Amino acid sequence: WEPRETTLLREAYPCKSQAEIERLLAPHSWGAICGKADELGLQRHSWHIERLRASFSLTEMEKAYLAGIIDGEGHITVLRSPPRHGRREWLCPVVGIANTSSVLKDWLEVRLPMMAVVELPAGIPNKQGIIGRRPIYRFAVRGTQPVLWLLEQVKPYLVIKHRQATLLQEFCLSRLGRYRAGYSDREQELRLELKRLNSGRG
Repeated sequence: WEPRETTLLREAYPCKSQAEIERLLAPHSWGAICGKADELGLQRHSWHIERLRASFSLTEMEKAYLAGIIDGEGHITVLRSPPRHGRREWLCPVVGIANTSSVLKDWLEVRLPMMAVVELPAGIPNKQGIIGRRPIYRFAVRGTQPVLWLLEQVKPYLVIKHRQATLLQEFCLSRLGRYRAGYSDREQELRLELKRLNSGRG
């Protein structure tokens, strides 16, 4: 790493979005950037819901547009990492979108800086074995408070995934202030109900 890049990393890593940091520090990968930040003792900001409410706002038209994207090309779920190596089970609320539009990518990066972005190059087969001709962008908002903020914005406009949003909102509200606690029976029920709905059996 050059001294100039290290200076940029120190300035940008705590407060800027992943997309902005990647642009500033290209061609370093996000993994390399996070590794260097860890080496320097840098930490990302915490997306506290009150900070999100105070710092970010969407117009009603933007909320409706985003809800339509999530209804059509998104998923609302709780991801589960099983217990292993002495670590307990971990449940992570997620709202994600998969899309091939770079225009949508730019639009989302401006309005949802807490959203992580992964680009899958063209030519890689999907789960059905179909090889895409264009890159696929996978967007994800993860974590209790960022997800809760996002659901506050889009839930009134969701149609197809309104039920999933209601369940995930209940899960997130249940976890506020209980991050180190084990998962309640109700929280596990919510996870399984979301899994059932998303599998098409709901």
